[in-house]
Amino acid sequence: MTRTAWLNELKGHLSFLPREEANEAMRYYEEYFEDSDLSDEEVIAQLGTPQSVAASFREPDAQQGAQASPHHIPRWPIWVYVLIGVIALPILAPLIIGGAGTLVGAMASAAGVLIAVVTGMFAVFVGLLGGGTAMIAKAVFMMETPANALFAIGLGLLAIGLAISLGALIAVVVVKLIPALIRAIVSFGTKLLERVRKGGNSK
Repeated sequence: MTRTAWLNELKGHLSFLPREEANEAMRYYEEYFEDSDLSDEEVIAQLGTPQSVAASFREPDAQQGAQASPHHIPRWPIWVYVLIGVIALPILAPLIIGGAGTLVGAMASAAGVLIAVVTGMFAVFVGLLGGGTAMIAKAVFMMETPANALFAIGLGLLAIGLAISLGALIAVVVVKLIPALIRAIVSFGTKLLERVRKGGNSK
């Protein structure tokens, strides 16, 4: 029997399980085949028939002498999980608090850097725009020589152009960078809490 045939037959025998539990069991045995150093034939010989493996998932009173698979996924009563949670709480709580503190610190640091960058860019924008406008106004209203006036107007237009470019860059930072930073922080926090949760469960 091939691996595919064995898994397909097992899937049929697990039809009495809820879909989620059946899918979890199938994923387990698929990974068992993938991770084993043995050949498919040796793994099948080690596991036994699909029918006997499926029988190991039934309740004890329904097995009636069926051969239990040594690799089946245990199903414990709810109170076992509750007890594990209570025991793990003193270990898990400091990890959660530490993870939350790390996340808050990262958010505060990122927000501070972003505010400083945007504030500095805005100050330069205001300076360039105001300086360029002042140079053009001076050249026009102070009646300087044509050469000086043209030079001042050119510098003023250059400053205004740089201010417009900087303003566009600020808009990009505010519109695109801030949402991207928020998504990154949320993703970091989610992964951190997930690691904390897994760490608590493993204990």
